[in-house]
Amino acid sequence: MLVDTHCHLDFEAFAEDRDRVVARARQAGIGPIVLPGVAPSAWSEQAKVARSVPDSYVAFGIHPFWVHEVALAALDDTLSDLETTLRKHGAVALGECGLDALVPRRGGAPLEAQVSVLERQLELAKQMGLPVIIHCVRAHGQLLRSLERAGKLPAGGVLHAYSGSAELVERYRGLGFFFGFGGAVTRPGFKRAQHALARVPPDRLLLETDAPDQPGVWCSGRNEPAELAKIASEIAKMRGISLELLAQQTTLNAERLFPIAQQSG
Repeated sequence: MLVDTHCHLDFEAFAEDRDRVVARARQAGIGPIVLPGVAPSAWSEQAKVARSVPDSYVAFGIHPFWVHEVALAALDDTLSDLETTLRKHGAVALGECGLDALVPRRGGAPLEAQVSVLERQLELAKQMGLPVIIHCVRAHGQLLRSLERAGKLPAGGVLHAYSGSAELVERYRGLGFFFGFGGAVTRPGFKRAQHALARVPPDRLLLETDAPDQPGVWCSGRNEPAELAKIASEIAKMRGISLELLAQQTTLNAERLFPIAQQSG
């Protein structure tokens, strides 16, 4: 069994054939699927989709792509809504949240606003004892400063689609983080991610698809959770271990970070 620790099954890309997508995932040996949230406007639909998919689990947060939708003057109210949503739906994590230095270039929120929203979400995760799911692109220096200001998170977290350097792996590990890898690491040009993957200890590695995005090198269209089987096979080869051992390690890691074993049991 494999655990897809990051999959956006609620996205519009799956609206027409979600049931078939899930069926293919089960046939491919994919077990629990974690659906991270990205925006307050989407939390309700996300929760609805998760209720319709057995063995799926939710997280809710404000992704840096959607920070521009949040009025900073009303951030207290938004975070209150976030806390209520997390509790109501039995979320296994807070996220996804984080920083993305490319967002301002695309007309989104400036990095300063992203930092404010992220740090408030880190505070909430600490208060609730939840792990965090973090998206970070070209902002690892600032992310580390924000994490260090927040203090060690009791429940840790995961750096989804890890894009930092191999040298930063130990520093993040010391802050209680796991590292998520998906199809992107199989692409020839992603040497930085491949070097980082080699440095991640076995007890800190997680698998993900980030579907419908970030497909493997063999896929030119929509990504989906069934692809995790091929992703896992390629990552096992990169790490020089059997697929069976990788599946065992990463499933155990997912169950350590997220309370999915307790809920499914």
